[in-house]
Amino acid sequence: MTRDTTPTPSPDADERNLASRLAGDIQQMGADPKRHVVLRASAGSGKTKVLVDRLLRLLIDGAPLKSVAAMTFTRKAAVEIRRRLTEEVVRFHVDDDGLEDLRRSLTKLLGRAPEDHHINRARRLVEEVLEDPAGVQVGTIHTFCQSLLSRFADLAGVDPGFRILEHTDELWNEALDRLERTIADDDHDRAAFTRLGPTPKAGRSSLNSFLNDRLALDHWCDRIAGRPDPNLVRTDLLPGLEHDLTRVLFTGTPLAGCDIIDGDAIRDQILDAVAHYLDLLPDVLEAEAPPASKALVAYVAQRVGEAAALADTLRGGGTTSEVLRSLRKAVFTADQSPSGLKVKCGGAGSKATKEERHAAFAEAAVPIARVCALGDLVDLLHSNVDRLRFGLRALDIYDGLKRRDRCLDFHDLERRAWHLVHDQDLGPWIQYRMDARIDHLLVDEFQDTNHNQWEIIEPFVQEFLAADTEEGKPRTVFLVGDVKQSIYGFRGACPALFSEAAETIAEASGIDPVLTLPTNFRSLSAVVETVGERFGTPPLADLLPSPEEVAAAAQLRYRDDAPGRVTCRPLELRSDDADPHEACAARITSMVQTIVASRDDVTFRDILILSRTRTHLAPYERAFREAGIPFVPAGRGALARSREVQDILALLRWLVFPSDDVALATVLRSPLIRFDERTLQTLLSVRKSRGGLWRRLRQATSGSEGWAASLLSSWLSHVDLDSSHDLLRRIFREAEALTRFSAVMDEQARYNLLRLHDLALAHDAGPFPSLRSFIAEIERAAVEQDQEEGTLPEGAEGRVRMMTIHGAKGLQARYVLILDTGSPLKEAPTSLQLGEHRGPLVSGLRKEHRHPPAELAATTLSTAAAAAVRTRLCEQANLLYVAMTRACDELEVLGVEPYQDSDKPSHYKWLVDSGQPIEDWPAVSAGEAASVDVRRDTLEPVPQEPLVHWCPPPSKPRLTVVHPSSNAPPVEPSLPVESSQDQRLDDDSTRSAADRGTRIHLWLQRAAELGSMPPGDGEEWAEARAVFENPVHDPIFRPGADVTALCEAPVLHRLPGNGVETRMQGVIDRLLIAPDRITVVDYKSNRVQRCDIPALVAHYRPQMNAYRDALAAAYPGRPVTAVLMFTHLAGDLGPGYTETLA
Repeated sequence: MTRDTTPTPSPDADERNLASRLAGDIQQMGADPKRHVVLRASAGSGKTKVLVDRLLRLLIDGAPLKSVAAMTFTRKAAVEIRRRLTEEVVRFHVDDDGLEDLRRSLTKLLGRAPEDHHINRARRLVEEVLEDPAGVQVGTIHTFCQSLLSRFADLAGVDPGFRILEHTDELWNEALDRLERTIADDDHDRAAFTRLGPTPKAGRSSLNSFLNDRLALDHWCDRIAGRPDPNLVRTDLLPGLEHDLTRVLFTGTPLAGCDIIDGDAIRDQILDAVAHYLDLLPDVLEAEAPPASKALVAYVAQRVGEAAALADTLRGGGTTSEVLRSLRKAVFTADQSPSGLKVKCGGAGSKATKEERHAAFAEAAVPIARVCALGDLVDLLHSNVDRLRFGLRALDIYDGLKRRDRCLDFHDLERRAWHLVHDQDLGPWIQYRMDARIDHLLVDEFQDTNHNQWEIIEPFVQEFLAADTEEGKPRTVFLVGDVKQSIYGFRGACPALFSEAAETIAEASGIDPVLTLPTNFRSLSAVVETVGERFGTPPLADLLPSPEEVAAAAQLRYRDDAPGRVTCRPLELRSDDADPHEACAARITSMVQTIVASRDDVTFRDILILSRTRTHLAPYERAFREAGIPFVPAGRGALARSREVQDILALLRWLVFPSDDVALATVLRSPLIRFDERTLQTLLSVRKSRGGLWRRLRQATSGSEGWAASLLSSWLSHVDLDSSHDLLRRIFREAEALTRFSAVMDEQARYNLLRLHDLALAHDAGPFPSLRSFIAEIERAAVEQDQEEGTLPEGAEGRVRMMTIHGAKGLQARYVLILDTGSPLKEAPTSLQLGEHRGPLVSGLRKEHRHPPAELAATTLSTAAAAAVRTRLCEQANLLYVAMTRACDELEVLGVEPYQDSDKPSHYKWLVDSGQPIEDWPAVSAGEAASVDVRRDTLEPVPQEPLVHWCPPPSKPRLTVVHPSSNAPPVEPSLPVESSQDQRLDDDSTRSAADRGTRIHLWLQRAAELGSMPPGDGEEWAEARAVFENPVHDPIFRPGADVTALCEAPVLHRLPGNGVETRMQGVIDRLLIAPDRITVVDYKSNRVQRCDIPALVAHYRPQMNAYRDALAAAYPGRPVTAVLMFTHLAGDLGPGYTETLA
């Protein structure tokens, strides 16, 4: 079923001229170098043009290059602004024959006829800009902070030679490792750390948020300390933070004002609640005409007995947490409704209605609900105090490591710059010194500003508003952004600062500085009108911050070359036998092929596929690969993850380490060498007997193998002679790499390799260049996704871009497809800041914290949680706006039916519910192609033609992989054999045994890696600790310095056989490599007795023999000893029984 609308006619010439004229007037006002401006710029309205025009007019009016500072929030945006500025000043550099053209350009730019000095200045600008590229300060806010700290390093208390730490993971993990070592021997700390998570990994993961939440955390610390101090020791503030958190969290509750809140503080509250419950519960029986039903009488009696018994337990010394847990289970059902509602009661003489009985049960449960909610707050307080205790210590250790390495991360740049600017003694002098240089401040993407960044900029803004330059020329402020595109709340962005900054400027200047760009120059009318309509009515309009933003969403349309199209397709329905994402992927694949095949002016690079997350993108990537559609995988910075760069990276790895057979095999199959599968398999089959793949290959003297060996030998000989970029240039030239990769893949591959060469050149210009460090840099870029693909020239085919909506910010495409719009939005925050932006930080929120029972009064936490939910929904609406406004010509909205019915909002629901309602929404199966067009053009569909793409040659059957545990013979059912990871867990006892074994293995692994037992508790931790600390096992856990000890060591061994190659793959729990012997230790957590050992040894012997065979081949000449360690069974000399296999 399809619902179409009548095509909307294109705007006539008058409408288009009006849209252009209105936009031109606002752009002229925004670019006026003599006025302060806060520019509201919706998507596609030309904000970058206004910013560059303002820069040009400032320079043409005589402003020195260094007096202008332009800030944005990404390096890419800064590069784009500088590029466009350079292009314009180059265009102004004309000879006398081009003066008329220059005069017309300046008239359009200035809005009036230029004077002679304007023309002369414009013609000279190119020389000034090219002579001093750093003259106009165009960079990120962090670039500004870095320059501030570098100039005043002694006053800021930083090393003058500090470097920027862009990747924090390595140093943060080192800090957590050190933290674990400090608490391993402290029983109190160990117990507290265990409460953070059931395993060491879970405890570490719970602390990772401290690195991301430092902005809010440091604001809180500054308030508690009474002064901002970038060098403060956070751990010293723990008592003050705990007191403040307690005060705010329990405001308005019965525990408000208590200095210490623990089990004793809530004990009386529980007893009072139970007493009220016991008083109110019998009222349920009084609602029945006597006699009450036996079932109801029995139920009430049971509940009274349980509640009274729990009260006695608490008076007798029981813990409040256990009593509250039992009370909740007795009084409420799993969905937190009062229990007893389904008890059959009343006969013919019943006078109470069902609703009245329910009301009686609910009223009786209110005291218990209140005290349980109070108990939840107490648990939340204690868990957050535990997290603070270790999180603050981890951050202090992390700060020490940064001092050791003489580096600052981006948060440090902001924090120290803030402190420098706001220092009571130094701040005014520093502002004066900076004011002497900067007269004009321009800030792009202002909606992404956080409080720290605005407070760094604000003092300069205030100075600019207060006085002109010494020459009497105005000093100006220009802020531009779009609140509807604020999608970086997780980085601390505060879109409310946009209106606050506008009010600040208006109060100081006496003139309203806000201008709104009215016209969309990017999109066709279908996209423009649909966005305006959907965001102009509820529910989306209700999520925009002001009526002005709602009005700004309805833009004027400029483009009239086609009507365009916006299509909302029905959700793919779920079924038991098919993945709906697979069906949706097949539909999108067909759509992309049809778009490219049916339109001569469309290439793959014109198509952009967006999703909120990467969670469900795998089926779409798989479908594109199978169809031969070139695409860029999800995530920005895809250069290092592209196939061509990975192939070159494999070559560089091999050149550094020629024994790496995996890397060499990758190179031989890549477009560089192009061995077919048969040739490569022949080489692999004999490499073991001839000392590895390279040794076998270089014995060849003719044919393709001889050519490849000669080429590789040549490159290998230049590794220590050539720099990284010289070596890459040699490889590209001698192997014709650019031609080969572009022929096999696409034109994008050529430009990605050229981009890789540019990165090598930049790396070689660094302080300590080497091929190994360049490889590490590209590998890190693959993880961090911080290097963009090479830029294709206009007209090149390119690739379909597949990315998250966050990654697409600032991009555009002719055809945009938005995926997964049917998934419910995650509106529930797990952490938030209470009160003002310098209030306490609370993490680990659960549903009961965010949504206390309706009968209870609102708490500080529930109020803050409601505000956080509203903020998150607003940001999700902004995310939808960003996705829709990426489209230039056509927009497709697709999605998959949620797993279960949900009243949670989704992008799809918002689109359906906003604007003009769509009646009789069709229920369409996965195979149908019905759609609902909001706007559509009149083009008839063109029959799809098959696309021809390169396909790799067919390969022989893949090798077979077996695991050591598969060699084990059947065992008697009564024998307690440990459950392995690949066995089916068909019952709770087996699943519990497997979980227990996994935890014991993890504890022993972590203890062996750290050299001491990490903090923890529980049965598994105690068992692992007893085994690890037994001195008898020192040779296993604490071997000598000449022994290399490995945990979870992977092993891969080729097994003899005919036909398809078979390889054994496994993981050894503990591997000890000594100069004269090899020892394999396998942990077994079976619940066994001594009499079981012989049978278990026989059962595990094939597995251990498989390990022995693999290690004997890897270490010829060294005997291999296999040891089984039964952790539950004690030996003659203490915990942990070991059995050495003969």
